[in-house]
Amino acid sequence: MKRLTLIVIALLLCISFTACNVAEDAEGLSTSSSSSSDLPAYPYTYDRYAVPAAVRTSLGGSYETYKAAVDAIDSAAESFAVTDEAEYETVCAALEACYPPYGLVTGANYDAASKEVHLSYRYNATVMQQQVEKTDQLSGMIMALALREGDDELNRALALYHYVITSIHMDGSDSSLWVGLMDGTGGSYAAAAMYSFLLTQVDVESVLAVTTDHENKDHYLVIVTLNGKPYIMDPAYELEFSKGGLVCFGMTEQELTANRLAIPVKALFGQTPACTDVRFASMRQCAKWSFNEDRTRVSMTVDGSTQIFDPTEEGN
Repeated sequence: MKRLTLIVIALLLCISFTACNVAEDAEGLSTSSSSSSDLPAYPYTYDRYAVPAAVRTSLGGSYETYKAAVDAIDSAAESFAVTDEAEYETVCAALEACYPPYGLVTGANYDAASKEVHLSYRYNATVMQQQVEKTDQLSGMIMALALREGDDELNRALALYHYVITSIHMDGSDSSLWVGLMDGTGGSYAAAAMYSFLLTQVDVESVLAVTTDHENKDHYLVIVTLNGKPYIMDPAYELEFSKGGLVCFGMTEQELTANRLAIPVKALFGQTPACTDVRFASMRQCAKWSFNEDRTRVSMTVDGSTQIFDPTEEGN
């Protein structure tokens, strides 16, 4: 699909998003199916409570508390109840790793007497609810666009990546979808959290992770599993610097160590996947990528040489 066509589709969807058939049930789910005369259509489900399988397992019985916490944030409530301090720590860690609007929470403090978590927010209640509603809307738009690119794992992952960082005009503004959530104040967390959240929506395994950038500050990444292998992607770098589609495929662990570029990457929740063949090195060690015409492989340019990435082949 040519770039111009994609831009036109994006603009049309922004203008006529309400034309999609959306049905909401009491559990916070929305389902829709995009339709077009020249593109395939795939149904999708949007679930505010969706978390990766590993996080769901770790939460166990605390998943209901997690859902209550999501509801509290969405309504800008002052608090939500927990059973003890351990559950407070587990649920808040899951919120940071899995639910982008948690980035709008400026304080989540446990009160042992009441067994409640008291919340404070970046915005007042009215603005908070507007931002959360915007997240729901933008998530639906981005999935409708991305799933038209193809329904296999690679297509879903890279198409979502593309649309998370692509500027789409809404109400006369020119801002990417993650900027729409936090008005440009969320930094790398906002970009990575939105990307990981949307990957979960379309059943691509991922985990939000953090590393240290060249200024010794936290920098958030997403570890995405394609064909059973973990790869590190950095949507915030793309947004801030390149505008050209960057993925941190990096070098091997041995090469990183030899070149003194290895920077630890830690998952925000649960175990950090062992990305031994593709490690985040530094912002200098990124690869430009683009789809081939039938969108089954990715052409990457690294240090001036072109490589073909095919997740179905051994060694990638």
